[in-house]
Amino acid sequence: MYFLWMVSIVVLVLDSSPLSYVFQKRLISLVRAKVIDVTPTSPNGADATLEIVYVYAGDKEIKGKSFTDSYMKLGGNGTTTYMPFQVGEEGLWTVALTRWSAKTPDLKLHPVKDMQMLFSYRCRKSKGGIEHFDDVVIAAQMIEKFEKAKPADRVPLLCDLLKHRTPEVFVWAMRKLGATDTDAAKKVLDELAEKPNLDQSIMWQIILDYVLV
Repeated sequence: MYFLWMVSIVVLVLDSSPLSYVFQKRLISLVRAKVIDVTPTSPNGADATLEIVYVYAGDKEIKGKSFTDSYMKLGGNGTTTYMPFQVGEEGLWTVALTRWSAKTPDLKLHPVKDMQMLFSYRCRKSKGGIEHFDDVVIAAQMIEKFEKAKPADRVPLLCDLLKHRTPEVFVWAMRKLGATDTDAAKKVLDELAEKPNLDQSIMWQIILDYVLV
């Protein structure tokens, strides 16, 4: 199980190019949300209405607003989940105001993938779901701490988070460094490139190499 978990993390790392950050023009918010309604849409699927109960990072004005996520028993592809929703269930989502299709021109809240996170669209604490929910919550708390920090304190904070034992934290911190266009961030990455820390985990080395590339 541990081996499969590590493989899944490596796949997510390799699927998340730092170059993709430049295409993320939308403000993506990291939130905790609660399922308040489930409506079947087919024998194998359902839509869940979720209320945002807490905003870790992003648009604080969306607290209390709702959005829809979908369950599909067959053919779940990341944009839909393969685990049924239950009223009262809580989890973490990355959401943004976006146009779902040309037929719906108005901006609405939808789950969107944040390339800096180690989960796609959602992280749910449910039987058979993602097992690292508690670690993702820790990462969310660290991201909130980063967002509240003064601009001058953010790169030093990222350096501290690189030492965190939780993969979801240090992966996010490394990616954030790669996406931070400041001299301070570039200096840290240059130093890491010149003096690799071989005491760090293979996972840590992989994400560093990928961000540097």
